[in-house]
Amino acid sequence: MEFKKIYLGNWFPGSTIHLKQLYQLLSTGESFYFQKGDMVRLIRKMNIKNVEYVTESFNKVEGTFDGGIHFDILEDGVAMVSKDINKLSFGDLKKIKDIAIKKMFFVVEKVYSRGVSVPKVLDELQVDNPMVLVVSKANEKDLEKLFKKFNSIPYKKLNNKKGNIWIGSSFVVINNQSFSDDELGESIKYLMFARLFELNLSRSLKAQHKLWGKLETIRAQRSFKSRHLPVVRDSALDIQSQVNFFKSRSKQMNHFLDWRKKYIDEYLSSHFLSSAFTRFFVSLRANQYYSHELWDMADSYADSTIESITLLYVDNERRELRTLQKLFLISAVITFLSLGTLLGSTMTTYNLQGQITGYTMTSSWEVGSFLLFASIALIIAFFIYYIFYLFFNRLKQSKILSRQKSKK
Repeated sequence: MEFKKIYLGNWFPGSTIHLKQLYQLLSTGESFYFQKGDMVRLIRKMNIKNVEYVTESFNKVEGTFDGGIHFDILEDGVAMVSKDINKLSFGDLKKIKDIAIKKMFFVVEKVYSRGVSVPKVLDELQVDNPMVLVVSKANEKDLEKLFKKFNSIPYKKLNNKKGNIWIGSSFVVINNQSFSDDELGESIKYLMFARLFELNLSRSLKAQHKLWGKLETIRAQRSFKSRHLPVVRDSALDIQSQVNFFKSRSKQMNHFLDWRKKYIDEYLSSHFLSSAFTRFFVSLRANQYYSHELWDMADSYADSTIESITLLYVDNERRELRTLQKLFLISAVITFLSLGTLLGSTMTTYNLQGQITGYTMTSSWEVGSFLLFASIALIIAFFIYYIFYLFFNRLKQSKILSRQKSKK
């Protein structure tokens, strides 16, 4: 068995616009979208010998690092780092991984995720970098040993006159015997895409389970203390935002499948693996549709959870408002009663000869004074109550509207 080439891949869904931005950054060390800082210094430290924008039916940016390490970035965001090898060395493999993950994939992710709010759950669910190994003159036992060495299990074996392709979850071996360069290049491109697509579907499924579990934890609470409601509501809104991201990304992934399928039908219909590629896409589309349905369910579940919390939140506000109304009513009653119940008193004045010159009597609960002071206090109380009512009512409506906007 002879070793020919090794590939590592990753996928950052994007478009031709992202590819052009990446090419500008890699070729000039500058970008309109990034300040001259860490990104620019990183590009300069990458020691890229050459970089080229290749215009084909499927555009790409390709180039090489020092040490003969090659990279290809396709316009849909599939990124590959590769190296020619004549033996399988885990030291060389570690070196390739370091360059791929810490440099090239890091830069591509920064460019392709520009302007996108990436959910926190993605950081907890990293995807393995699938590997494609190209060998020649390998028999079945050799291929079995390779899969065992990388702790992988082949679950698809494509055998024909030109060679063998064994496919695992994140490890693929191409036993190249008579593939042309074009056939080999297209095979690697689509095998890598299929592995990356399936791994991302797996990560999406794990993320759905994780977010669904968080929603169930919230809904399992029978009651919440008033001071905890804002925190719970914000947590549910954050989960809903993450669900919306995955739901939108699921639609994008369907678009990428259509894009690849159309390319195969128009440009690779005569490829010896075209029928295998077509079967791959049928399987991927079924899995992607299933994943999309799960995200639809999660979206509805998040909506109903937020609606329940909103009802609790509004009900709590109403209770607080009713309590305030009662307290204010009691204080108003006390106020006008106190104003209307001045203490009764008498006052007699004398001159120097001891003769009475004046006599004053203040009556408690004098009807006229009571009506006057009570009316004034009541009017003031109603006025202040109305101001408070408008304030709390407006506050409550703004919060509800903010939640509705967040749903949209």
